[in-house]
Amino acid sequence: MPRKCDNAQKEPAVKVLLTLLSLAVLTFGADLRPKKTIKLDSPALDMVVKNSKLYACSERGDIYEKWQKTKKLYTLPQTITPGGTKGVQKALTLDIATSGSAAVGAEDGYLYLSKGNTLVKSGFSTTSVIKKISFVSDNLILIGLVSSQIILFDTVKNKTVYSVQAGTSPFSDLAISNDKKTAVIGGEAGTVYLLDIPSGKIKKAYKNVNLDNIYKIDYQSGIVITAGQDRKATVMTDGGIIKAKFEGEFLIYAAALNPSATKAAVATKEQNDIEVFDVSSKTKIAVAKGLSSTLNRIVFLNENEFAACADENKILIWGIK
Repeated sequence: MPRKCDNAQKEPAVKVLLTLLSLAVLTFGADLRPKKTIKLDSPALDMVVKNSKLYACSERGDIYEKWQKTKKLYTLPQTITPGGTKGVQKALTLDIATSGSAAVGAEDGYLYLSKGNTLVKSGFSTTSVIKKISFVSDNLILIGLVSSQIILFDTVKNKTVYSVQAGTSPFSDLAISNDKKTAVIGGEAGTVYLLDIPSGKIKKAYKNVNLDNIYKIDYQSGIVITAGQDRKATVMTDGGIIKAKFEGEFLIYAAALNPSATKAAVATKEQNDIEVFDVSSKTKIAVAKGLSSTLNRIVFLNENEFAACADENKILIWGIK
């Protein structure tokens, strides 16, 4: 006799199993392996995405561009010690203007600008440390110093437009809105400051967003994410409304949002894995593996691809299925 009844009994069981597997993936997140590996001569300290291209700056002062291929665009001039010895200097942070020109915050305290195939010193220098820079326009750059001074510098006039103090604790990171009118600022106090870029005025100070140092901050579509020493990544509106808090097993050194702010990539584990979450449901989507050192920066290339760099000579790129 035909055994159709056995097959009929198996089908519901298979459907139940598939449902359970789907729920398990949503609960624990599927493992992601890198789709691309970019090899460098030294660790990348900062990265930005402009015009669908990925740019990075490194410990050896190199500036890289990744599009179809990886190429080295610039290298910072060597430093000379008081004893006359030459040495490489770190490129601490970078950004790319809409025009394609580059700016680099260097270890020697100077802001360097691209000119032809080289990087040259601008009129801006500091005895503090340049932690983060961001182009506001082709000639205006916002500079964040570890001393918590936020400076708007005009590269054409070669002078400072304004300098504002964002709190008294050391500064860590900043990000600016798509319309270039607002900057969000994070530092060791766990406070998020909102700066009105045109006026140079601090509009808001949201305290206790994190209980301690905010290592990194990102700002997409009116939503902010912080990466904190208190093992939390806080997602909030720029109006101060907390949308989600993602907890880590270890210090969270880096976090980023995709352009629509619907997904968050957070370095939550001591093993340096990156967990990807759906922001609205707070559901873990995936776990990106492949890095083995402390993360320096995570950036989204588009809605479903992101890159990360760490204290190792490579950048990894993952795609979210």
